[in-house]
Amino acid sequence: MFGSTFTETLSAAPHLYGEFKMLVAEANYYFVFTLHPKIAPEQKVKYRALQGSNARYVEASELPYIIPHIHVLVADTTSLISECVVMLKPVICFRNREPKPFMIQIERADQLRSALQLALTTESMQSARIHEYADHIYPSRDGLASERILDALVKFRFGGLAKKPMNVFRKLSQRIFYRFFR
Repeated sequence: MFGSTFTETLSAAPHLYGEFKMLVAEANYYFVFTLHPKIAPEQKVKYRALQGSNARYVEASELPYIIPHIHVLVADTTSLISECVVMLKPVICFRNREPKPFMIQIERADQLRSALQLALTTESMQSARIHEYADHIYPSRDGLASERILDALVKFRFGGLAKKPMNVFRKLSQRIFYRFFR
């Protein structure tokens, strides 16, 4: 899957298009492309044109259904990186401003092909780094986050809050300051 942000200076979409066009033509991989809704319309048109038997363009609303089925994410600085890492997917980043140890960082478009092969074959160190970062950003990947949130809300609403002690001095000083006496 390829996901890109809309900021022109950070977006990998214009830089990687030619390489993706060649890779799609070779038909060795199945690609899913998604671009930020605010990206330049001409970029969307170019990537939509790559659709065919081994490539598809998806909108942001379809991503929750697509991400669990991808094998590798190619990205720039998009927020998709965190979403994929939580699902333990390898990530290839093109000129990421803050590269992390779990990322396969590339600086040139011609490095994409070898980075894809590396991401699809690397298991040991890269996998351990992905697990470590996923545990760091989302330690409870047990599927019960919503349940914990609802429990906390119920406790907050019906458990009562600890009341602050009455501060007579503060109340009196505020009344004097605002000249409010009944």
